[in-house]
Amino acid sequence: ELILYRPGENPEKLEADQKDGYGSEVLYFAGCIENGTETECVTNESVLEVLRSVELAKESLSENRVKEIY
Repeated sequence: ELILYRPGENPEKLEADQKDGYGSEVLYFAGCIENGTETECVTNESVLEVLRSVELAKESLSENRVKEIY
């Protein structure tokens, strides 16, 4: 279950795509390696943003409180 919490608003339940996102990413990445091409979908900045989000999610779980993503 995926729930979006916005300040001052009621929590909103979101529908999540049932695809295996990691599997799709691995196939895309493997194709780039196989073809000798650079990735076009993922930038260094987006990787850092994802890592920061994961860190905040882990902190949120361990502290049992909502963390803001900025």
